[in-house]
Amino acid sequence: ERGLKWTGNMRADKNITKEILKMMKDSGCSLLQVGVESGDQKVVDFYRKDIDLAHTKNVFKWAHETGIDIHASFMFGAPIETRESIRRTLRVAKELDPSLATFFVISPFPGTPMYSQMLDNRMVEVMDWQSVKSPKLKAAIDQPVFSRIELEKIMKSAYLKYYCRLSYFFALRKRSGSWNK
Repeated sequence: ERGLKWTGNMRADKNITKEILKMMKDSGCSLLQVGVESGDQKVVDFYRKDIDLAHTKNVFKWAHETGIDIHASFMFGAPIETRESIRRTLRVAKELDPSLATFFVISPFPGTPMYSQMLDNRMVEVMDWQSVKSPKLKAAIDQPVFSRIELEKIMKSAYLKYYCRLSYFFALRKRSGSWNK
């Protein structure tokens, strides 16, 4: 035991078990970042992530049980995204209860199949991608249901709806140990 602490990024693949998370914790893992992407399985499948949301929920439960801090990221704007899939995503984010949740509008980069599909369907313009290479509150796409402006509003609203909850505030206080101070 050298007291080495480490963090990592992880997919919530089917081979991730509670036992693996326990071993990670025992080896010094203190935080995991997981790309959940969406709370709608159809949208996750569209992204070709080969991730099962039911298993993802178990991974988050096990991480909480083992004491690993867990962060989640979500994306909006898939061509098949609907208002209902966005509501599902926010519900799942709250259900998973990560200590940090991030919400983004997808940025299909040149050279990817999604970019070609979106360019062909006039959902994205050829543009300077330097403006969206890092997470920002700006959308680079229009999609069948939502305009860029709507997607930006959805993303900002997701942050407010996730973080401006009493349950999040109380969980944050509990995690920080500030109840005892």
